Amino acid sequence: MNHWLYELGLADLLQLPVGLKELEIEFQPGIEADQDVMIVDFGDIFYEIFPRYPELRGGAVAWEGLVGGYERYARLPSGDAGPEKLGESEITIEDGRLHMTGSIGPIVPIDETNLIILSGPFAGETITHDPDTGNIYHQGFVYKLRANDTQAEPKE
Repeated sequence: MNHWLYELGLADLLQLPVGLKELEIEFQPGIEADQDVMIVDFGDIFYEIFPRYPELRGGAVAWEGLVGGYERYARLPSGDAGPEKLGESEITIEDGRLHMTGSIGPIVPIDETNLIILSGPFAGETITHDPDTGNIYHQGFVYKLRANDTQAEPKE
């Protein structure tokens, strides 16, 4: 297995606790396709389990309204967005799945207003979409669709 850190000559410079060549990948098929998992073992120091991403329920068209650029604000105790913009994020549809930039990653609708984060540091957490305002809520943040943002075409 090769890694971009080796190609740039950074692996030795960073002095990782274990060689990247000790990375092992294992696939475990489930009874149904969306239960398949990939397990990455990094030199017996830690491992991560990645589920197969399920298809969007209702198809991509049902969630195209979420596609676009968002501004991130602190979530006040009232639930409203704070006055200061803290960053930006994008939601796209790639290969028939929703993706949110930043540390969120792939997201999948679980009902009409909630989505679940599939992997990364927030795996298993939910995001709430308010169809009336277009706002998205996750933890202590409010994501507001950028004003005058044209929705991107889904990538097929």
